[in-house]
Amino acid sequence: MLDRKIEAIYAKLQSEFNLKQECITKAQKLHEILIAHDSLRAESPYLMAASCVLTISCMNKTPRTLGEISEILHVKEDRILEFEKFVADQMKIMLKNF
Repeated sequence: MLDRKIEAIYAKLQSEFNLKQECITKAQKLHEILIAHDSLRAESPYLMAASCVLTISCMNKTPRTLGEISEILHVKEDRILEFEKFVADQMKIMLKNF
């Protein structure tokens, strides 16, 4: 379960982008998975939310641009991309050990 601060971040994204609840729910589930990973726990909730919404909105074919998400959450685009790469690398490691 996400705390109120993180839920408020997602509510803001849902409102600003008019995202379906399904998209927000999936992004929040991904956020919970990332929080559970020790190496990601200390990351900014805004950065994690940006990454999750970017990923899930693309998967749901309702993509939002990196610039749009960056502007809404005040997270630098390069930092989001850097985090996305880090998460992808961590997932590859986890799958190798699966």
